[in-house]
Amino acid sequence: MMATNAEGNDVTPETLPGSLAGEPVRRETLVSDSGTSYVTRFMDIEQLGGITFATIRQAQLSEDDNLEEFGHELGLMVDKFHLKQLILDLSRVQYMTSSAIGRLIAFHRRMNREKGILVLCQVRGTVRDILSASQLLSYFRVADSRQQAVELIVASL
Repeated sequence: MMATNAEGNDVTPETLPGSLAGEPVRRETLVSDSGTSYVTRFMDIEQLGGITFATIRQAQLSEDDNLEEFGHELGLMVDKFHLKQLILDLSRVQYMTSSAIGRLIAFHRRMNREKGILVLCQVRGTVRDILSASQLLSYFRVADSRQQAVELIVASL
């Protein structure tokens, strides 16, 4: 099964973004009957039907990471691949700085402008506390599980 974006164009691992400097990002591709998955520097991405699941792999999103590249990877999902339904799985993220949160807010706005749906799922521990203290849990669509995230997307259609 080939993954497609909202315009019906094929989205293959070869069309994924490289780094900001144009260097290729190491990718592993798994293709199965249920969908396509691939790896970028920051995320494991899986496309099943019309929904994209992106799991952030880093335990911390801080200035030690290239947050500009993180934001760029997020942005390309909308700007280049025109993805409309994205579940961002934060289960592995234990900490994020205000700069990383800013990237998520900017991405959320971009998704809204493009009539897309973003759901954060499995937000736990310190990250949940940070988003709660910033009153961002009500700003984002937040789900406790992937299944609940899918249900939020379906209810939004």
